[in-house]
Amino acid sequence: MKLSLLVIFIGLISSCTTVHYRSSGKMEVTLAARDKHEHRVEAIGHKEFYLWGKIPNDDHTVMLDKVLWNQGLVSAASLNITEYQTLKDMLVSWITLGMYIPIRYKIVAFGIKSTETEFE
Repeated sequence: MKLSLLVIFIGLISSCTTVHYRSSGKMEVTLAARDKHEHRVEAIGHKEFYLWGKIPNDDHTVMLDKVLWNQGLVSAASLNITEYQTLKDMLVSWITLGMYIPIRYKIVAFGIKSTETEFE
């Protein structure tokens, strides 16, 4: 019993539930406002962490340019990212003692609309 509590404690203090937001450089994405970037888009998504964030080991990255391209932009500015959990997400995280942790995110940006439909 003590060993299982120790394993849970170590898992809780060494968890990694960080979502990384990056750009591959295929589209211009800036934090600051820019001229002619008037079309507002909002993208909502989520990531799921298992075993205190240890699994999956490499799937914690959101590619901003791909997400914003899929929302119809070719250039994005005034980027705002919000991470959150719903009440249900928090309850599930507590009930499972951190073995399952859902993280939600909302990306809001202003940009220039695309006429193409596919991200390379």
